[in-house]
Amino acid sequence: MATARFNASAAALRAITYRISSTPTEQLPGVASQIAGQLWRCQDLLAASADQLKQAGDAAVLVHKFKTHLSTLLQDRTVHGRWVAVVLVKATIEAGGVETLSKSNAWVRNLLGILKKPDPPTTRTLAVIALTRIFMLTWDHANLIREITTPALPAFVGTCLNNAESKRCSPAELQTILEAFIALVPRHLTTFRTNESNIRALATAILSSTSSGPVSGSYFTQVHRDLASRLLVLLHNCTPKQGSAAKWDESLKSTVAAAHATCDRIFRSVLEDWESTAGVQNTVPAQILFKGIPELEENDNAGLTGWKGIFSGSERLVTLLELLQAHLDAMTAAPVTLRLGQLTDLLIRIFSVAPPRTGVQDAIKSNSQISKDERDAMYTVLPRIHVAALNIVQTLLTRYANIVISIMQPLLTQIAWVFQAEASDPNLRSKVYTVLQAILLLRGQAMMKDDVSDIEPVMKFCCDDLAAGKSEPAKSLNASGLIPRDSVSNPSICPTLLEAARNLLPILCGQLDPATLSTRVRIQLERTAILIDHRDALVTCVLNPTTNGAGRARSQPSLLPILARRFPEANEVEALLRPRMPAIRQKVSSEIEEDDEDDDDAESVAERSNAFEMSDGPFNTSNKDAEHAPDVLEETIDDSQSEDVGENIQVHHVAKDLKPQAVASEKRNSPSNEGLGQNDDRPEKRLRVTPAEVPASNSEHSVANGRTSPSIYSQANTVPTVASMERGEEDDSDFEMPVLTMESDTEDEG
Repeated sequence: MATARFNASAAALRAITYRISSTPTEQLPGVASQIAGQLWRCQDLLAASADQLKQAGDAAVLVHKFKTHLSTLLQDRTVHGRWVAVVLVKATIEAGGVETLSKSNAWVRNLLGILKKPDPPTTRTLAVIALTRIFMLTWDHANLIREITTPALPAFVGTCLNNAESKRCSPAELQTILEAFIALVPRHLTTFRTNESNIRALATAILSSTSSGPVSGSYFTQVHRDLASRLLVLLHNCTPKQGSAAKWDESLKSTVAAAHATCDRIFRSVLEDWESTAGVQNTVPAQILFKGIPELEENDNAGLTGWKGIFSGSERLVTLLELLQAHLDAMTAAPVTLRLGQLTDLLIRIFSVAPPRTGVQDAIKSNSQISKDERDAMYTVLPRIHVAALNIVQTLLTRYANIVISIMQPLLTQIAWVFQAEASDPNLRSKVYTVLQAILLLRGQAMMKDDVSDIEPVMKFCCDDLAAGKSEPAKSLNASGLIPRDSVSNPSICPTLLEAARNLLPILCGQLDPATLSTRVRIQLERTAILIDHRDALVTCVLNPTTNGAGRARSQPSLLPILARRFPEANEVEALLRPRMPAIRQKVSSEIEEDDEDDDDAESVAERSNAFEMSDGPFNTSNKDAEHAPDVLEETIDDSQSEDVGENIQVHHVAKDLKPQAVASEKRNSPSNEGLGQNDDRPEKRLRVTPAEVPASNSEHSVANGRTSPSIYSQANTVPTVASMERGEEDDSDFEMPVLTMESDTEDEG
């Protein structure tokens, strides 16, 4: 078997070598991806040791020939050859495993040489990726770290920093360099410690750039800023003598201080009513603060350069908030102390400033010393700032969960207030939906009615966004006239907003106590779930029916028929309509066992005891006459919907000619009218009929959506119904419950 695999690998490697040698160098980039994919077929041969290659005939010569071609391409004079060589070297090392990796020192030196050459940015980008992958593959082998990574990593870091500061560096190459540093810093602290100042300067230069600031000659995308924030936070691990935790705490405090200093300047056009609970003081005197345009001339506490103008200041505040989020996301080498009060203080200050609402007298007052134009500009950039602050709240909930739940209530109140003022911004609505979903998953069941009333505007906007996400429905409706068919998504609505609203809808229906929701909002949630065919939302509405003030379910139609009609194949629907609970075997009381004369009579009593207790499903007919069985459907749906439910759900009854196997005394088997329909804790009163006890020959089955399920049984001739008891009708029957068994009845009664 091993020989066959070696032969197949040798044949594939021979074909690859021939293709590399016979194809002109200028045409190799076009087939490089195909060759790299075929190298995995040579995995057995490339990963074989020298002794195994000697036993495989000319396999050693074939492998040596292939590696020689790769080494030649790495030193090729053309750009095409070097580009192909970088791609194939990475693929070869990944396919060959440790055996090929241990012999890759020469390839690593050639790749470092390519980084120093004026090759196109794509070649250098691929070289950075290949070298980073090689360094990561050595982590599980200490000897390979000493032989490969330790000698080559310092040159790699220095060359990458030089290339990143060069004008010929492309955005893709810079992104690759930042990602490589983020992957390697936690594992090679000593090597990066010598270059910490240069790396910090690169990261701060990226974070200090603003679109409205001075032109620096370099363009940095949002991805660059996110990566620079992560890299800047990870540099605390390079602090010597186990000082990483203190360095992380110091960096966090300086970032919060820089954010407050920026807020002092860009919020100067309004009179803030915020009072710090963490002892934060204004960083600049009022006589200097209100002069000229808002600006910061020197570097801030986080080490970022100054800025000028309201738009540059808003971008700086967003950058600082993203840096705070990176502190919460980043891994730490040692346990750190999170100063939650400082973060909460900053977030409440940011959420306390919002644009004025039309027709509503807000607490925010304008500063007469600042022009209206600057104030309007500040209101324009506020939604982006609030979105960055909401990202921090989301990170806190995701990372710390129940630990930070105590600060969520004041933040939720501020978020709801900001939402009403800036609901026109789709990005803010989307982020509020996501944050509210995380909050409700943690404390939704514990929210009081006043708390829920604060977020009712969010619920209404969520329903409106989902309804707007559907185009106008077609004219043809289904039988109920409620559910539009053939409706498609509206492309004018942001997909991210629709996804966030769709994820929030079932949480609103399931995590909030129905008693805390107003009737109008609950109806709007249910209608939206029907309109957009949201299965999870419909299921949660069915499982959490509306209640009145006393906590009892209101008498209004259930959404179960609509759910069953729209999603008949769903497992949730199957479980709700036809619950298949296992039979509960209960010990029969000793009194019944003593009165029985033989084992057959005892068995029949036990089976009759199990025959009275039915599951509490929506179609329970254990206490009802067979003629009144359809009345159960009328309790959950109206008359217009009962016919539709009958399309999928049919109620049948046991044939009336079933004969009992044994008859017990009338005294034990005749329950009083008072006991029917009530729960009784005595074993002889807790009776159940299970589908397994129904004779297959005499029972009917209801078939819905291709599935066969046991019918629901009631004894029409012997069991009095609850309705007849309420009307005072007398029951002339002996009230003898026939026993349902799987055996045919051949004996006569008596």
